[in-house]
Amino acid sequence: MKLRSLTIAIVVGIFALLIVGTNAYGWVSVHRSMLLLNRDRPAPPATAVFVPKKSPVAISLLANIDELANLSRLVTPASQHQQASQAINKWKQQLGDRLHLDYQREIAPWLGEEITVAITDLDYDDLPQNGSQTGYLAVLSSRNPQVSSQKIQDWWDKQVESNRLTFESYQGVKIAYNRRDKLASAIVVDKYIIFANHPKVLREAINNLQTPNLNILSNPDYQQVLAANNHHKVGVGYARFPELKHWLGKEAGDKYPVAGINVGVDRQGLIADISLYPIAFDKNSIDPELIPTQPKLVNTLKYLPRQSKIAIAGTDLANWQQQLITLLPELKPQIPFLDNNLARIDQQIGIDLAQDIFSWTTGEYALAVIPNPNQNITDWAFIAERTQPDRVDASIAHFDELAGLAGYNVGLLPWQDKQVIGWTKLATDTTANTARLIAQVSGVHTTIAKYTILASSLEAIDMTFKAIDKQSILESDRYRAGANLLTATESGYLYGNWRTISRLLPKQFREQPVVKLVSDGILSGLPNISISSSTEAGVQLVTLLFQVD
Repeated sequence: MKLRSLTIAIVVGIFALLIVGTNAYGWVSVHRSMLLLNRDRPAPPATAVFVPKKSPVAISLLANIDELANLSRLVTPASQHQQASQAINKWKQQLGDRLHLDYQREIAPWLGEEITVAITDLDYDDLPQNGSQTGYLAVLSSRNPQVSSQKIQDWWDKQVESNRLTFESYQGVKIAYNRRDKLASAIVVDKYIIFANHPKVLREAINNLQTPNLNILSNPDYQQVLAANNHHKVGVGYARFPELKHWLGKEAGDKYPVAGINVGVDRQGLIADISLYPIAFDKNSIDPELIPTQPKLVNTLKYLPRQSKIAIAGTDLANWQQQLITLLPELKPQIPFLDNNLARIDQQIGIDLAQDIFSWTTGEYALAVIPNPNQNITDWAFIAERTQPDRVDASIAHFDELAGLAGYNVGLLPWQDKQVIGWTKLATDTTANTARLIAQVSGVHTTIAKYTILASSLEAIDMTFKAIDKQSILESDRYRAGANLLTATESGYLYGNWRTISRLLPKQFREQPVVKLVSDGILSGLPNISISSSTEAGVQLVTLLFQVD
């Protein structure tokens, strides 16, 4: 059995179960599934008592699969019911296939509210001649012990008939092992069905149950992950990156060795809270005065039009870029910041936006992708606080010089009551009955208050002017709907629609199997994504909110 792939499947499945078209305005107050929205934060996963304290990865689903599936159907538009049903049924089948069980006949009748999967050890047998033997564990809770015991016993009997099963007894628990499929299984205290890729992994799991200080619930790092706040939690995950370097890359975990994720559902959609803990993190040594009590809103969001397809804001963009590369060094060549539209000035006059603009953006900033109201193209606008006025002015003057050398006319373009510098070229307009000369604008910039604004067109910069007058993204229904769950703090904020964001990603990244599974699943029904990041006492916090159109 490939329990390693089951670990990945559970991660994706936590999202995939809430997979398609969640209609935030169609929630109803009936059916047991709706209790998921109103329950208190659940207790620590009971199934985690089998996971060893040293486990590098542990992931738990904290809600019954069929209840989550019912919830998805209740809130999914009728036109998408078939798609939702197919996606969820596919995930159920994958779960059954990994365990060599038929989900509908042998799992569904008894499956409870918890599934935990874990990597227990990177080498469970410690025998050099065998190489590294990674231990994998899956624990399923039962809501009907009598039914689950009978189903598993019937399953064992079928395998005995084909001479594929051997048994052993350990601490009063019968362990069955299928050497061909490398699948060990056991029924523990009637309410837990546990699976592993070797009996030794199951024996250790039974020890963890009987000796509390051996299981992961006694791990301080895991306790910290569980304590993280999350709305209506339905999933929790924990990982120690340094032990996974042979899978993630040699630099994994160098700065943030421990990560946790808490996934929950809310009337606005799906929420994922991710925490990255630094080296030598000690929550008891935190100075309370260092923890912000009220996040500060990014003022530059006031300049981003409510029509923005993508909105990014925060402070110290230069430092943010370096942090991103530090967190994801192996993805450095795959993380695009600009698509072809955003890079037009770069291509036309030779400006390196990342080096020539972002490097001096140490204060507040904002970047928006905006639909042009007069043309079928995408515009952009970039707003940066003038924390280093002399450096900013020198850079802008250099841009004007490069534009002139590239053949553009650089000069004032009166626009309403604002003074805007534009880069223009004369072109022939042949769309009218008679040909006429028009001035094509390839870039504009201006200064308002303490901010410098650059944009790809007059229309784009005009929309930033209008945004200040109660037409910004802060006034949009989408932002307001999620404001109580996710605050646009000065540490970093992103809002976007997946269809727009995906066009910015390299093709080879979009076509990764896990990316495609999530994209075709949750992101097809919850396409609007908001991300907020902040830092508290050295802990990097990221919250993701997935909403409907």
